[in-house]
Amino acid sequence: MLVASGSGGGKSYLANHYFASELRQGGEAIIMEDGNSYDKLTEVFNGVILQHDDERPFTFNPFLLDGHDVVETPTLGKGLTEGKLLYLITLLKLISGDKGNTNDPEVTNTVLEVLVTGYYSAMWSIENPIFKFDTFFEHCKAYIGSLVKTKAIPRKSFDPNVFLFILEKYQADGPRGNLLNEEDDRISGLSDEKLVYFKLGKLIDNELLFPITALMIMDIFNKKMHDPTKLSINKILAVDEAWKALERPELTPYFNSQSRMARKLGGQPIFISQKVDDFTSSKLIKDAIVVNSHIKVFLDMRDFAQSFDKIQSIMGLGEKQKQLILSLNRDIPKDKKFREVAICWMDRVKVYGVETSLEEKCIYETNPTESGKIKKLYKKNHKKWELTAKAYAFENAPKN
Repeated sequence: MLVASGSGGGKSYLANHYFASELRQGGEAIIMEDGNSYDKLTEVFNGVILQHDDERPFTFNPFLLDGHDVVETPTLGKGLTEGKLLYLITLLKLISGDKGNTNDPEVTNTVLEVLVTGYYSAMWSIENPIFKFDTFFEHCKAYIGSLVKTKAIPRKSFDPNVFLFILEKYQADGPRGNLLNEEDDRISGLSDEKLVYFKLGKLIDNELLFPITALMIMDIFNKKMHDPTKLSINKILAVDEAWKALERPELTPYFNSQSRMARKLGGQPIFISQKVDDFTSSKLIKDAIVVNSHIKVFLDMRDFAQSFDKIQSIMGLGEKQKQLILSLNRDIPKDKKFREVAICWMDRVKVYGVETSLEEKCIYETNPTESGKIKKLYKKNHKKWELTAKAYAFENAPKN
């Protein structure tokens, strides 16, 4: 699903309302955002809020395995699932600086697949194996030279010396030694949480850490989707204004694979933005998001009225859909407080009014002025959201 809106069009309010509705029906959600739009929602549903901290940055151990990562068959024996294998190949391409610019990217993918599968085969053959980046790097040093030589792989397609040189900094004694060798206690077990809210903040501008963090979040979503106890519920991955990770070409195959898998396993990726140019200016984002979004939701788009033809073309909208979208909120009676939203699917479009109770408005509201009033009420009501919502509704109810 794609949700697009002009500034102040109500996208965050609608998203809060939709997430709350799904959570009340037993659904689960992971939200990535550069902002504070979902703090109250997360607290109300006893979710987990994670925020990047320069003094204690996130750390990962992507080489650890759980029950969702391993498959065993009578013919092939023990091996990695396709999802885990693709995840590790994508991670290695991210940290080795491979942006899809090699003369033969298929060679790179194949070399990485051989290294990863060989590593786990070797580790499974010993007692008490220690899965982490350091042991993977030692495996690479031991085997990559002979692999390239035996297969006569030209350096212009894959240079093992450059690969090892770049990966060396992620060893335990290197400048990035903690990043991939330690499992962060804030992150382990997140696939079992009902609601997880990642507040990305300054992390979005970190060209190394943000894509790795985004990949880790997608892996948590992948585990949710493959959990057999969650097959009957809706599982949401919401990306709100956090597009920079998807501009990395190394992530595109993994992201597309996740999107296809989501349709089979009850997962729902949702992309939310008021920067509609994000969808139209980048081919990578267009291919990763617009193509994978069969449902498109539009709120007030009057800011884009003069440039909507380009948006219409990129989104694949018909003329009737365009006219209805551009007419949103233009003829609402003054005594009504709802906002209109257009939901498009294939060549169809329906317009609905979005209006909630005042108690819900207290939780979903993101307007800075109104949010300031709600914070004061929250403190006054012993930091209990149920009492705060009732007090807010009482104060704002129409007076006869």
